[in-house]
Amino acid sequence: MQWLIDRGQPRLAQELSRIFLNWYNVCAVYAATADLKAGRDQGFRL
Repeated sequence: MQWLIDRGQPRLAQELSRIFLNWYNVCAVYAATADLKAGRDQGFRL
């Protein structure tokens, strides 16, 4: 990301970060759904 920013492409770096974070969030939702379906509900913890 810093490489893109250093080359004058901060918007592209931001969009790539957003794509990664969205993908990561979707993976977490799928994992939580699978856990619920398998009866492994752990609840919300901090």
